[in-house]
Amino acid sequence: TYRLTVISNGQTLTATEILQQTPVIDKIEQETKPGFDGEDVIEVKTYITDFAGTRNFYLTQYQSSLNAVPEFNVTDDEFFDGNQVFGLYRDEDFKQGHYLDITVSGNSERYASYMEILISMIGGGGPFAVPPATLRGNIINQTNFANFVFGYFTLSETADERYIIQ
Repeated sequence: TYRLTVISNGQTLTATEILQQTPVIDKIEQETKPGFDGEDVIEVKTYITDFAGTRNFYLTQYQSSLNAVPEFNVTDDEFFDGNQVFGLYRDEDFKQGHYLDITVSGNSERYASYMEILISMIGGGGPFAVPPATLRGNIINQTNFANFVFGYFTLSETADERYIIQ
């Protein structure tokens, strides 16, 4: 268990989180499939084996050499506890030699929920859209509860690989 304390401008901010374990990336596979518009689409599947017997949540980040902004996916092991599962990234513009940086991290249930909401909030509005609601993380202003902080304190092991498109 880790505790963060920040004292700034006479205010004390605190947050607590438990370090989460992360499985290794077992393998990465690439396939070319026909897309909806007839163009071929390259799919990259990243396989991990979930830890059995505990409820696990994973955040996968895909950073393509073609995009400035990464894509995120939150996964809950409710339906595949202890089994191998894959994450999928598709791109019709991939060519041989492009790369995909893949990072998998284990997360707490609360952080997974926070990220699911955040991803859905920013998914369709563009970079200057106003969020429809305030998303509060786990950082608490102990001095003035009404003066809340945006963001989330989390920590995790990570597994990462750079995959070069074949």
